[in-house]
Amino acid sequence: SARKDPDDGVTLTGKWSTEEERITSQSDTSTLTLPFNAGKVYLVMGGSSEKPVTVKLDGKEYGEPIKI
Repeated sequence: SARKDPDDGVTLTGKWSTEEERITSQSDTSTLTLPFNAGKVYLVMGGSSEKPVTVKLDGKEYGEPIKI
């Protein structure tokens, strides 16, 4: 089920572990939705999955999927 943070609007679906300064996906099918209104957004990501990360902007794929 989806978990939404009422303070910042971030929605997590799938399996995640959360800490004060870190959110970690626990499956290859987890998603993070980050609503924003800004010229630039930076996400710091790392991982060990063989599945690439896909970034979408306004529901459309943005750039190429990347492995992290």
